[in-house]
This record gives sequence, C-alpha cells and structure tokens, in this order.
Amino acid sequence: MLLIFRQFLISLITILIASLSACVKQTNKHPIELIFSERAAIVEIGSNFIGIEAHGSSPLLNRISFFYPVANSIDLSQDYWTRQQWQILKIDVKTGNRPLKRLGLNPLETKLTPYSVWFTDEYEGCHLKIGYRFCHHQPAMLFTVEIENRSSAPVPLEIFTQLDLTIRTCHSYQIKNPTSLSIDTVISAIFAEFDDPETANAELFVGNVGLFPEGFFTDKNDLNGFRENESDDSAAPTQEKNLSRTVYSPSPSVAAFVYRPKLAPNQKTAVQQIIGSCRIGEARELLNDLTNNYQQEVESFESWIKQKSCRDTTIITGDAIIDHSVRWAKAIMQTNRHYLHDQFVPMPCPAQYNFFFTHDVLLSDLAAVYFDLDRVKQNLLYIINHARPDGTIPHAYYWKDGDYVTEYAAADNWNHFWFILLAARYLRHSGDRKTLIALKPFLLNSLKNALTSKGPDDLMWAHHPDWWDIGSSRGPRSYMTILAIRTIREFLYICSVLDQETENLIKYELLANRKQQQLNKRLWSDSLNYLINYYEDGSQDS
Repeated sequence: MLLIFRQFLISLITILIASLSACVKQTNKHPIELIFSERAAIVEIGSNFIGIEAHGSSPLLNRISFFYPVANSIDLSQDYWTRQQWQILKIDVKTGNRPLKRLGLNPLETKLTPYSVWFTDEYEGCHLKIGYRFCHHQPAMLFTVEIENRSSAPVPLEIFTQLDLTIRTCHSYQIKNPTSLSIDTVISAIFAEFDDPETANAELFVGNVGLFPEGFFTDKNDLNGFRENESDDSAAPTQEKNLSRTVYSPSPSVAAFVYRPKLAPNQKTAVQQIIGSCRIGEARELLNDLTNNYQQEVESFESWIKQKSCRDTTIITGDAIIDHSVRWAKAIMQTNRHYLHDQFVPMPCPAQYNFFFTHDVLLSDLAAVYFDLDRVKQNLLYIINHARPDGTIPHAYYWKDGDYVTEYAAADNWNHFWFILLAARYLRHSGDRKTLIALKPFLLNSLKNALTSKGPDDLMWAHHPDWWDIGSSRGPRSYMTILAIRTIREFLYICSVLDQETENLIKYELLANRKQQQLNKRLWSDSLNYLINYYEDGSQDS
C-alpha cells in the first residue's frame, strides 16, 4: 500500500510540474526569470528593505512591507484569506472622453524574478509596462508605468496613480494614519509622517523621477471627487510652482498623482516613482540622493542577486527545472535578508513575515552550508549574540510596537536540536574551530535544555506530534527522539574535533544508544511497518 501511495505521489508531482511548465516559461536570456502568460502569478518579492505582494498577475499591489526603520506595512486587508481583494496601489488611464480604465483588473502577462516584476498591457494603441524594482543600499523601491504609442496617430493620455498612506504596525498590526502630510511640487513629492513611537516615528515618501505630474492629491475624498468629473478639465488641480506645504485631513490619506502626456506615434514616456520609508527627518535627503542615482541603485541590487544566485558556487544537475529552482532559491535567500535593528537577518518571506525566527534560519542554513559558509557563520553568531546570559538561545526577535523584544527557546523548543545540528554541519564543511569554540557553551546549554524532555523510558516526550506546535497531548514521540539521537551524536562529533574536555560525554553516548534501542523497541509498529507515536496513557496515536 505504501509503495502504491508513493508511486501515486510521484505521478501527481510529475503531472503538476508538467502543467506548470506549460503555463510558466523559463527564458534562456534570463537564468532566473519566469514568464506567466496563461497561469496567474502570485507576486511576493522584494529587497533587504522592502517587500511587495500582489495577486492574480495584477500590478495593483495588495501590500508593501517596509523593514526600515522598523517593520511597518501598508495593508488594507481585513482577512488573510481574502487579502487579494484589497489593493493599496491603483493605476488608471484614459484618453480623450473615454472612461477611465483601471489596469490590472484582469491577469496580465507577468515577467517575474525574486527581485523584480514587469506586467504588460495594451490600451488604445499603446503598449504599457508596469514594473517594480528595488534599491540596493537605500530603503526604497522604483515603481514604473511605461507607455509607448504604437499607433499611427498622436494619443493624449491621462494617467492616475494612487498609493494609500495608512500603515499597520509590526506586531499588533494596528492601523496608523499620518500625523502630518507634506506636498512639495518643486521636487514633485509627497511625504507622510507618523509621529508615533509604535511606528518608530516613521516617514513614508513618494517622489517622481520620470514624467512630471500635473496634479497632486493627499485626500482620498478629493481624488474621488476629481474622478467623478474627470471629463471636465477645470476639475483638475493645476500645477503650482515653487510650492511646498504641509496639509492635514482626517480623511483617508493617499499619495496620488495625475499625468497628462501627449504621445506622438512611436513615442515612449514613463511614470517613475520612488517609494520608501525612513525615520522622520531623513526623507528629503534620501529622496534627493535617489533622484540622482536610483538607476544605479536598482541595477546594483539586481547585479548582486544575479552574482550570488547564478555565478557564485553554482549547483548544476542538468535538469532545467531543478537547476532553475536552485537559482531561484539562492536568489530568495539573498532578497529575504531584511533590516532589523541595524542588521540584516534572514526572514522566510519577502512581504508577509517580518520577524526573525531562529527555526527558519537554522533549517534554511542546513542547505546554505553547502554554498555560503559566511552566511551560516554570521547567523550562528547572531543567535548567540541574542541569547540570554545563561546561554538560552532566542526563539524569535522582532519590533513590538515600541521596543525590540526577544522570545527565548523553552526547554522543549525544537530550536535546541537544529542549533546543534547546524553547528556540526558548519564545522564539517568549514573546519572553523574558532567559531565552534565560541558556540560550544551555548550548544551544551541547548543539549541540556532539550534533554529535560526525556522520559523515564529514555524516549523524548512532548505535547506536540512532531517538531511543530500543533496539538497538545503528551506522550513519547518518534520524530523528537530521532532528532535527539542525531543531536547527541553530532554534539559528540563537535567535542571530538575541538578536543576540549567536556563532562558526561560517555554518558551522552550511552544515552543516544539507549534511545535508539527504545525507539525500535517501543515505537516501531510491526503492523503498520513504520514508527508511531503514543499518548501518555499508552494508547497508540491514531
């Protein structure tokens, strides 16, 4: 039965890969890029400072996650499972007296990498490209709407962009509105200040570095009124020269712009906005700097990711799909290093996930140890630098609406196992005894903590069925026992390489042997032909 089930799974995976390949194309020109033409893409990409989320192959963003100065987000969704219904960035176009067309309501062809995305559309003889790219060393991204007139006649256009400026805090996800808004038509920018310690006194900025806008809006109600009268030119605000003013309205706040290019045949133009987050008082200098070098910033970031994912320590199997997955995974591991309290640390998600969790780092580094030893070393040292004075390693580290908070790994936390397993694998591949000597007191503490869950039968007892925190029914656990056996033996390996005197090494070795014997004796099911768990009363986990 197990053989049949395994063959079924293999067949199912093969079918899924084949169907995916038919809808999603890889390009020879670009070693990472995927093209979605028939199958809608879920976009979740970003940089070390910013992540974005969009659904249904649409350029209308559902979320922007900022990591500097802290992890604030623009997200209007009211339910996780329907979050694709809530857009925070909207794009409308029109020509002449035709009605407004909102772009992205239907899936568009999407060219996607872990660090950039481009959507293509057609409108009244014009070819449109909407893209998101990210800066390398600055907390900002580049939003582009490129329009090319491919018709034989001039095309007068109106383009409207609107970004909501309501943010949510990192931990409690509270909604925060700007305490101050500024419009500067000299540098063509809108600034939103959040003078609130829960946001770390953040400031958002949206500046134009492409086509110059003719209208600026910060009040969503004003924008709605303008759109109702969009055929009447008198309803549009005129560009005011040398204007820099502070505005405030209790209404929902936006950074909205109106552009009116007139394109000759074959002429091309582009709306380009720099969107970013910083501390109050930093925005104007940042924007001024990026106005001059944003192109170098995005090109530098993309070049760095390509170098790390495609050229450094290449992994080639000969299978095109697997090799592409390797390059994509390596790129994601670079883009998912996010800013947190003056350092860049791994997080498992470009936009949705804004905490440092030790478990995610340890498991991903079990793979990274084969191609990026420096990353693994830095992550191991980061973990012990955030440990308690008694040597207990962290479980999580994050901004909690006013301060940085560390959650420490409890005695039954699976991180203790993975911490030792990763350290041993790092030692095998690096030979770095110096780092392991620094790690050893913390490794020993983790081993002692983990073994407090040992039952009288030498098996590992836990409330959860495996290493995940689902369910609560105490009993002897196969998975945890297997981890413990492996962890003890890897700790013994570390001690043998370091050649340092350590108490109880023989005791640990004998314990690992007893655990293995008990695992086979008590948790192996002859009828099921695999290892099983039991409840505290001795009944079998069904």
